[in-house]
Amino acid sequence: MVSLNNQLAEATLKFFRLLREKAAYKSKFVTLSIVQLHILIFIAKQKSVKMNDISNEFDIEMSTATGVINTLFKLKLVKRKEDPKDRRVVNISLTSHGEKLLGEAKNHHNRRIGKLMSYLSENDKQKLLQILKTLEQKTRIINL
Repeated sequence: MVSLNNQLAEATLKFFRLLREKAAYKSKFVTLSIVQLHILIFIAKQKSVKMNDISNEFDIEMSTATGVINTLFKLKLVKRKEDPKDRRVVNISLTSHGEKLLGEAKNHHNRRIGKLMSYLSENDKQKLLQILKTLEQKTRIINL
């Protein structure tokens, strides 16, 4: 007999893998991975970030962060600006094209989540929201 915790672990792995696959944003011109989208959202919230901010926020190596930013730069979604006080520091922000594309991606994501959530009752949505908030909070404070 498989324990409830094992069933939950398997179900969450399947669900999150499927969600990650389907969360990529595809437009006529570009396909963005969920990681790229998360980084764009982070930059948009902060207005301007440094490479080490991205590395720290997403717990990734600096070389990985640089690779993602290079890709987003080539797609003209982010711009780089040297810090006038320290030329070694580069500030990264969204371009107007990046802001527009991110808005489209968020709208697309919200529609998809709305469609998925339409299968749940309002009561179940409230329960799910509370569970997700609790799990997010606990995940931040415990070592998994």
